[in-house]
Amino acid sequence: MKTRMPSLEEVLGTPVEIDDNKVPVVECELMKAEDLLNKSIHMKIVEPIAFPVDLLYGEYRNLCRMYTASPDYVARPYAMIKDRAGSYIGYLVEKIGGKDLDRLRRKLLAPRDAADIRKNVLTGLAQINAQGIGHGDLDRSNIVAYRNREGALNIKLIDPAPSFNKTDDARNIKRDSVWLSDFSNDYWEDKDLRFASVKR
Repeated sequence: MKTRMPSLEEVLGTPVEIDDNKVPVVECELMKAEDLLNKSIHMKIVEPIAFPVDLLYGEYRNLCRMYTASPDYVARPYAMIKDRAGSYIGYLVEKIGGKDLDRLRRKLLAPRDAADIRKNVLTGLAQINAQGIGHGDLDRSNIVAYRNREGALNIKLIDPAPSFNKTDDARNIKRDSVWLSDFSNDYWEDKDLRFASVKR
């Protein structure tokens, strides 16, 4: 039985709007949001100059589609965040109590743990790509590993590339395929990661 995630209303105590693209949006000041957020929600905030609003919106929408396709292997998105001026400043997403694969580089994993990570990455991507959707920005920092109730290492995919149309989807799937080839063939042999060897 899955743990129930709190609703946005329960977390923020604020109404949730639905925009023309059926994307939930909340309006809140950053300090208020930081005060009210609980441990199960993460707030991703971006600088508009460094990350244009349209790309942020496209990233969030792609994350929503990925989560629908593979809820066990994708971080749950909650809503876009806009300030009182109406500008999008970030989004709310499930907070995962684990470490991304980049941070796990210095930790020697047991063969079973490494095998769990590899299997779950492959499964999650297969479920997403089967729906005509791609992550498009896979790297070690966008895959978070955490222990489930059974003690096995599971993963959640985060921070995908934006997608606005089928051309973007095709590009993202192609990028996933290239990354997946490296991941399947060479990833576990990377001495810098210091992962224990995995039987293929």
